[in-house]
Amino acid sequence: MYEQAGGDQVTARVPRVPGAISFGASRDEARKNVFDALAKMLSVEPAGASPRVTTERLHMTFWVERRLTREAGLER
Repeated sequence: MYEQAGGDQVTARVPRVPGAISFGASRDEARKNVFDALAKMLSVEPAGASPRVTTERLHMTFWVERRLTREAGLER
């Protein structure tokens, strides 16, 4: 979802993912930034974890509508 924020900023958020929100000077920039925010939210950074914590790396695939990946510049 996109909405105009204060000044010339556009806010982008993913309603189904609490905390996935970002902004940019344009809708395209806001979209790129919210995709970056999602990637960071879903990444695991075990370097700062306590030695008592065990981690496991998983490979996950997400389905995203092709039009959205093209618009975000993520299509391979």
